Amino acid sequence: LFLFYYFKSKKIVIILSLFSTLTGILLNFIFIVVRWKELGFFPTVTFSDSLIFLTFIIAVMFIFFYCIYKNIYIFIFILPFLSILIIIALILSTSSAIKIEKDSLLLYIHLPFSITGTAFFFLSAFAGIMYLI
Repeated sequence: LFLFYYFKSKKIVIILSLFSTLTGILLNFIFIVVRWKELGFFPTVTFSDSLIFLTFIIAVMFIFFYCIYKNIYIFIFILPFLSILIIIALILSTSSAIKIEKDSLLLYIHLPFSITGTAFFFLSAFAGIMYLI
């Protein structure tokens, strides 16, 4: 839908695009919460869970930056990347959790923040490419 808006510039398309993106973010958030309750700790110990959390953070940051700058063109660069991350996460969803030898609260704080930092890096890299073009 975002790509269609890029070519046609219809207002209804951007509304449908944002609605579908918000629906995807909500479903991703529900998956993270269910997985959190299932595991008993924040779900970032498998590679698949980390990728799903990364896609969640990137999508939330896109919505945040869209609300501030009203620029949807960065999503044209983010969309293929998010699609590839979700496909890889689905392929690797059967991977087992990493056994953490030293279980500490700081580790469970560090993992989500390091993934969030990675999401900020990807978003700034895509924004840089977009503005360069």
